[in-house]
Amino acid sequence: MEFYLALIFYLLGIVLADQGVIPFRLFLYLTVFLLFLGYIFLPRDRKSWAVLLVAFLLLGGINLKFHVSSDFSQGEYQGLCQVVEGSTVKNEQNTFKVIDVKTKKTYLVREKETVLRLPGDILKISGTFKKPIPPQNPGEFNYPNYLKRQGIYGVLYAQKTEKVGVKITFLRPLAAIKNYLKDKLNTYSPQTAALLKGLYLGDDEEISPEVYDSFAKTGVVHILSVSGLHLGLVAGAVYFLGRQVKLSRRKQNFTTLILCFLYTALTGFNPATVRAFLMLLFLVGAFFLGRDYQPVYHLLLSAFFYLLLKPQDLFSTGFLLSYLATLGIFLLGLPLAEKLKSYLPSFLSDTIGVTVGAQILTEPLVYYNYSLFASASILANLIIVPLTSIIMATGVLGLFLPLLKQITEILTALTLKINSQMALIPGAAIAVKKPLILVIFLFYGGLFLGYLLLVKKERLDIVKYCLIAFLILGLFLIPKEHGKTVFLAVGQGDAAVIHTWRGRTVVVDTGPKNENYDAGKKILAYLRQSGTGVIDLLVLTHPHNDHYGGAQTLIKSARVKALLISPYLGEEPEYRELLNFLQLRKIKIYYAKTTEIVKIDDVTLQILGPEKIYSGTRSDPNNNSIVLAGKIGRKTYFFGADIEKEAEEDLESKLLAHYDVVKIPHHGSNFFSPGFMKKLKFNYGVISVGRNNIYGFPGNRLMAVLKGKGKLWRTDLEGALVVENY
Repeated sequence: MEFYLALIFYLLGIVLADQGVIPFRLFLYLTVFLLFLGYIFLPRDRKSWAVLLVAFLLLGGINLKFHVSSDFSQGEYQGLCQVVEGSTVKNEQNTFKVIDVKTKKTYLVREKETVLRLPGDILKISGTFKKPIPPQNPGEFNYPNYLKRQGIYGVLYAQKTEKVGVKITFLRPLAAIKNYLKDKLNTYSPQTAALLKGLYLGDDEEISPEVYDSFAKTGVVHILSVSGLHLGLVAGAVYFLGRQVKLSRRKQNFTTLILCFLYTALTGFNPATVRAFLMLLFLVGAFFLGRDYQPVYHLLLSAFFYLLLKPQDLFSTGFLLSYLATLGIFLLGLPLAEKLKSYLPSFLSDTIGVTVGAQILTEPLVYYNYSLFASASILANLIIVPLTSIIMATGVLGLFLPLLKQITEILTALTLKINSQMALIPGAAIAVKKPLILVIFLFYGGLFLGYLLLVKKERLDIVKYCLIAFLILGLFLIPKEHGKTVFLAVGQGDAAVIHTWRGRTVVVDTGPKNENYDAGKKILAYLRQSGTGVIDLLVLTHPHNDHYGGAQTLIKSARVKALLISPYLGEEPEYRELLNFLQLRKIKIYYAKTTEIVKIDDVTLQILGPEKIYSGTRSDPNNNSIVLAGKIGRKTYFFGADIEKEAEEDLESKLLAHYDVVKIPHHGSNFFSPGFMKKLKFNYGVISVGRNNIYGFPGNRLMAVLKGKGKLWRTDLEGALVVENY
């Protein structure tokens, strides 16, 4: 019990230091003050224990501060660096991690050359630091925070890189071996090679987003990268070979530890493989010392040692999922499997028990990171995990035996096909709302106290009251849902999501799509983290890619009940293809009429335009945009789409005296009607525009007219705007 409390205080110190709940200097002073109070006022038998707990709290906070970076470097750079983590080449851009020889600061370097960089390379680099862009939309990945937690002080875009020397390090030969293995695996088809690189080497860069998404939906995404399962297979293979050559038990253990450590290093010290290696180390140590191996205790002990070396990984999804899944297997999965063996074969009972145990403890974290509940995960694990285990065996042998190579190709195609079909089963992946971090802490805290109450039976009176407190506090922490409107940052395009007070959803436009960018993915990510799997109405205001481009991606992953489009269909063939796709999906399509009103729950929007089919204007598609205005909750809105001077002049007489929120027409272009803009009054004006766009939007003339009318919100500079409608 004492170790568990010490670990909790150590973790608490890391969390407090990371969240900045208390300034770090004050954190130190407060810790020393608590030590002093404990020493003066606590009874003698409790002083040493209290001092130890506070010391662990202090250790967690201080240790984190030594491993994370502060502000990012900016401006020009020229200096000598040593590569500490080798190249990752993607989209003809080379990315690697270096440490400045003089300042000892770690930087992430990006260069257009695709020259292979190995750990130990000494490089003379000149380039420019660029500040990483913070998240633009609610729930989006926070890249700057991620870099800081990795101890990276800047992202350096290299203009000139010259190799001037080599320093031999432990990781250099391993990196060379890894690159050699990658080249060998490239003899497979691209699809199979990508999967094998993920399974063997932890290199998932080449696995397509579509494959990742389907594996996430079926709850087996963990097999796409190296995990404890893979290290277990390596250890099992080494033990098997050791028995074949008649090695003693001691030599088998020693050989297994060495090879598993090298494999862990080869895969980049992935949290899951480090965890598995540490537990293997404790298991072998217990054997040598003649001690009992305690799975839960040694699991948590491995977490403590891991976080001593890398405290910032407490916030790593890979670390948390690995440890929570393993803890769930030990505490819940194995006992459940034993009970099921009375009714089912061992293979089925073990798979179901392990899957359920791991899923119960990881589910809140999966909700938080992926906003998905994979209801098909038990079935998927029963089928996909055995298949990938076979692929791992045949994949290696297939490098030498052509027949096994063909079998590996067939098994890979079969695995991906089965998984993709399972992901399409209705209800296989259910969108869930992203939970509050405090609620997650309450969930795990409640489980911990329940474990003490039901299993350990320690201090029952205290545990009972703590459980009651957790339940009551949890009720107060459940957020009260009200309607809101979110203007998303989707680059040079438009996308807005309206949430009614009853939880229904209207999406107005879906942003652009091109070779390198798909706004539909951003919208889908937002919808998932808000727990939205159904779009009650999708409005595509007009046939320009920056307003409909992301629609197909959105429709493939979310259920769309109805579509509202402009009667003007334009000439873009991609738009016509989209409409055909929608018809195949049997989605109801309505054409906008100015006599109609969009009414869904607390959303009441009048269709103001297009009043007629415009022809011969500067941009007919823009002027034929759907224009919506009216009330959402207690707020008044005007959605101006991309209308220009001609349409604005026709709508001027229909404007209200004042709006709470206005979506400024056409990304703030200079093609506006002065009379219309003079009459348009608002509290918030949203300009949905791309960063450094080629059109020069928003235009200077329009910005001068809008000055002083209300607060202007630019999505390129300030990200998404969230408007509470009550």
